[in-house]
Amino acid sequence: MKPDSAFLADLSASRSRVDRFAAMHRSRGIQIWQHPEVVRPSAEERAEFSDDGDMLVTLRLEHKVRGFAFTGAGDFPFPSIIVDEAYKIDRLPRPFVYVIESSDGEAAAVISYRTLPQWSKVRRYDAAQQRECEFYEAPLSAVRFCGVGEVF
Repeated sequence: MKPDSAFLADLSASRSRVDRFAAMHRSRGIQIWQHPEVVRPSAEERAEFSDDGDMLVTLRLEHKVRGFAFTGAGDFPFPSIIVDEAYKIDRLPRPFVYVIESSDGEAAAVISYRTLPQWSKVRRYDAAQQRECEFYEAPLSAVRFCGVGEVF
């Protein structure tokens, strides 16, 4: 078994890196909650002090429902998918993921903002808004299609 002094030194070094990582991402608008650090009183009590992870992250998800049914890329009626208005995506914190649900509630198109470099800005008339809007549009190759219950 690792000596207690070595364990405590490793724990302290690990916590420093966790703190640094959390601070870096908080500065980018990510909501991170860190579990309070609790150091076990002795090595004999270690089993009662195992943790449930270092951090919890709250990420922004945007959910949209389209006015047509689809099951995947094969029957999606367009060569790309409108993600959202550009101004909503350009502000921080950015949505981590967009879930575009089929009108029948069975399928979803999941679009991670990590694929943003593949997206295009386009101007289109939005009938619901009754105005021309600037949107981001993603190619279907940047989309993961799945059942609504399989998004996560």
